[in-house]
Amino acid sequence: MSDRDPETGQFTGGNNAALKYNEDYHCRKIIEFAAEGQGPAEWAAQLGVSKKTLYRWCEEFPPFDTAFTRAKTMEQSWWERMARAASFQPSADNNGSLINKQMSARFRDDYTERQELGVSGSLETQSDEQLKSRLAVLLGKAGIGVDPGGAGASSPEE
Repeated sequence: MSDRDPETGQFTGGNNAALKYNEDYHCRKIIEFAAEGQGPAEWAAQLGVSKKTLYRWCEEFPPFDTAFTRAKTMEQSWWERMARAASFQPSADNNGSLINKQMSARFRDDYTERQELGVSGSLETQSDEQLKSRLAVLLGKAGIGVDPGGAGASSPEE
């Protein structure tokens, strides 16, 4: 007896270990699911496998990896289309912050705000002696004396 519905091919129960990868079926199904805006968790649930299995299939089967990448693009396209349509609705229920949260959670690479940090100037390495000398100058400017033995700073009152 099969664990799949003969018409839909969907998993109907039983032992997940018995589930075998079927390139044509699984590639086609994730693309169909993604075209409706569903993501990997939903794909896995409908196929009766874990998300971990989907990611393993991506590693083991290049055609599935290609279909997965295409499906993620289709999923994002669906969500962008829905967000765009919602943004033009005059409804008071139009919740831009909820849409923004959905997009940034689902599509981090494209919808997460980032700050670019850069370093200007040159970086140079210094020896321990150079650092100690520079530290002594800075501490002197701050009015803090330095213990000649290098044990630490002392205040001028000591």
